[in-house]
Amino acid sequence: MKKKTEPQFHNDIKSHKGKINILLIAPHGHPNNDENTGALTRYIAEQIDVYYIINEVFKKPHKGKGEIVDKEEKIINLNNRQQVEKHLKEDFLAPLLLCKKEIVEKYGSAILLWIHGIKDKNLEGDVAKDGDINPEDTHILVGYGQHKTEKRYTAQSKIVDRLIQSLSDNGITAVLANINKEKNQKQYCAWDKNNMNQLFRDGDYKDPNVQSIQLEFRWTGCRKTDEDILITSKKVANAISFLIQPEIETSDENKSIHHETSVLENRDDVIEMEDHIIQKAYDKLAQIFSRNYEQALMEAGQYLVRTFYGGEQNIEENPYDEDFVFSQETIENARLKKSPQKETLNQLYHKIDENRASNMPSKAWIYNAVNLIVQWYDIKTELKDSFHTYRNLSVSHKIYLLGVKNIEDKQILIEKIYKDDLSVRQLKEAKQTTTEKTPTLLSLINKPSELAKKENKEIINLKFLTKKGVKQLEHYQDIIEQKNADFSRKIEQLEEELKAYKQHVKEISKIKDKVEKALLEKTGN
Repeated sequence: MKKKTEPQFHNDIKSHKGKINILLIAPHGHPNNDENTGALTRYIAEQIDVYYIINEVFKKPHKGKGEIVDKEEKIINLNNRQQVEKHLKEDFLAPLLLCKKEIVEKYGSAILLWIHGIKDKNLEGDVAKDGDINPEDTHILVGYGQHKTEKRYTAQSKIVDRLIQSLSDNGITAVLANINKEKNQKQYCAWDKNNMNQLFRDGDYKDPNVQSIQLEFRWTGCRKTDEDILITSKKVANAISFLIQPEIETSDENKSIHHETSVLENRDDVIEMEDHIIQKAYDKLAQIFSRNYEQALMEAGQYLVRTFYGGEQNIEENPYDEDFVFSQETIENARLKKSPQKETLNQLYHKIDENRASNMPSKAWIYNAVNLIVQWYDIKTELKDSFHTYRNLSVSHKIYLLGVKNIEDKQILIEKIYKDDLSVRQLKEAKQTTTEKTPTLLSLINKPSELAKKENKEIINLKFLTKKGVKQLEHYQDIIEQKNADFSRKIEQLEEELKAYKQHVKEISKIKDKVEKALLEKTGN
């Protein structure tokens, strides 16, 4: 099988391969250009583990100083398509294309956010003074190819509008760059065909799976100080969370669902949308998805689990209830993806797939919503001491924890996130360390030789065990009984083998005696 090509980058251009479908690019991170946009991009990535490409070495040619494009002197405008194609095709453009390709292949679509910096006076001069927003209170100008007459949109307007609203909800005022300011229209509106934000709109690199948006951050309050950068990055990370489509670890159950919905597409006998349950569920999810990202995940998850794994009906008007009590059977159905309404659920997934261009989540998003409800239940019932801490984690942390299957490892990581204030990127490293080096009771049960070691005594004492929930203790009991049964069978097997070997020894001994007698007769010795 051909080895997959990994994105490669110029040594001077920093990069990070993320875990979600967003790519941040800071083309003007040089200190003499859009100062601190590189740091801002890096901090945003720390929060939610996006892909990024950051240039802090090449600087734009300064026309006023008579500077010209010179790769050796590292004078190139990385937001200028012509300059990039001519001088940095291998160093910047090729890796950008590879990153975009990888994201689209993994998640179905890519969100590109071009992070720029703008002088305060330029930003305030671009905002209409007679509008509803005070120019001095504006933090970001948003460009996606808007124009008075010749629009060259690089993203869907509804996504841009929602991004602006989400930024506002998180304390950042963003406005569309002014189409009436002809002087800066090409620059701030990201309208010029030579602007890198236009790269995937048409021509050789056209890709309808890309949404590309340019963000111009003001200096004061966004990029000026370390505190500005940290606060802004956290707000932006929260604001763009609604764009996230995480790459989930596909379980056997989810693979089965994917196969079944694929088969459904090719069936001629699929029931038409006469089943009102499908349409009601679809409308409910569309309504939920337009809200805050985490709230939407939890509300959708609860609705889906109750409806399709618990068998409840007509609950579309019921609000999300954080304290809702699920039956054990419902949770196990959701955990194992065993729906009593399997055919109906598959048709819902099929309808979602058919309407991916609309304001609807992906199947990956739906899986996460259901799995977050199961994880919430498990932690609330089995890790009571850690539940409050878990409840206050960011949604990105919670989603990442879905990939941690062992509940004891999950508890260790929850406490570590809180204690060390870990970003998602740092959590990845902590997960590897935890799962590789920290023994759990289950791992010790599976390796009984480790139980006697002094350093593991703390894990198997009564005080430790009494902190566990009933379900977890019963799980331990089941595993131990299974292990005992396995060992008993092994002992019986070994005893049978020992008995057989003893018989072999007897038979061999008889032959040995006869051989010795024959040898004695032949040699007389």
